[in-house]
Amino acid sequence: MNLFENLQKIQEEFYDGFKHNDNYYEIFKNPTSKEIDDIKNVEFNFQSIRGIIIDNTVFAWTGKIIHDDMKNRIDVMNNFRFAFNCHDGWEFNIYHKTDLLEICKEINNYKNILSKFDSLNAFITIFYNKKDVYYFDCIEELQDYIYEREE
Repeated sequence: MNLFENLQKIQEEFYDGFKHNDNYYEIFKNPTSKEIDDIKNVEFNFQSIRGIIIDNTVFAWTGKIIHDDMKNRIDVMNNFRFAFNCHDGWEFNIYHKTDLLEICKEINNYKNILSKFDSLNAFITIFYNKKDVYYFDCIEELQDYIYEREE
């Protein structure tokens, strides 16, 4: 069974709801395309989404709520954290890892999951090792980085 078939079998579900600054927000587990659109269109079409991936299970919520504000609801600190907004592109916060090549491979491995949220042909910012930042213009540049270092 390939990754795409596995993804099709993943059960999407509502995970949690909560109030934040007098507004109600929802967290979805393996969200559908409609739920992703709903999340991205919260509060004036902000077009922003955040989430984490734990063992190929995706949890997603509005980009208005930063990952650190979610740590009492879900383990956001030691997992694959992502964010996307239409103005700045992709952001990956992988603070618990120190090897940029390993992180790039992880992003590349999750590209089928991430592409459900938006195009990976956007600017990519990677925060890692608690202090380092690296930038790619798009997923192809990230893949070239991997290829060049594995030769």
